[in-house]
Amino acid sequence: MKKWIRGAAFAGIIAAVLMRVYHILAWKDTAGGYISSMQQLYNTEEELIDVVFVGSSHVFSGINPAILWEKDGVSAFDLSISGQDKDTAYHNLIELLKTQSPEVVSDI
Repeated sequence: MKKWIRGAAFAGIIAAVLMRVYHILAWKDTAGGYISSMQQLYNTEEELIDVVFVGSSHVFSGINPAILWEKDGVSAFDLSISGQDKDTAYHNLIELLKTQSPEVVSDI
């Protein structure tokens, strides 16, 4: 019984350490409170996004979804990263479509 308790405690400690290490080493954007676009997506409620932007640095630096919301009431999401290639954009879009049904997807 003691071995089981020690094993469970060891596993719990390892899990806590790995979660902290992941938080430290995880990719961090320079916008959005230092969380990545995918983390923002996973924290977004289902069926909330109307417009999605995918692409490279032109979209990453040139689109501000907050302005679309303030001026037109359109909920937009910027799923781009600097230097994003088409394969990454495709797979990110597939991941987005698991929880969202946007009316428009743009790859400016």
